[in-house]
Amino acid sequence: MQGSNQISRDAIVQSLRELAGKPAEQVFVNSIKLPSESVVEFFNALCGVSAEELKQNPARVFCLQKLVEISYYNMARIRM
Repeated sequence: MQGSNQISRDAIVQSLRELAGKPAEQVFVNSIKLPSESVVEFFNALCGVSAEELKQNPARVFCLQKLVEISYYNMARIRM
């Protein structure tokens, strides 16, 4: 990542440091603390993982559920 994405990367790293030792669920709940660009990157990454999960037999929906959650938590901030 370079340029303006470096700011996003730094914000993500800082957020992950704050969440160290806390339940994994906090990563999704605290996505509201990420800059908007980082939320979009996080969302896109979850979309990719979710697509892979849906190809499994039986299909998994964990990341799909998390997409709904982060969409809800960030609804007032950005529209996708």
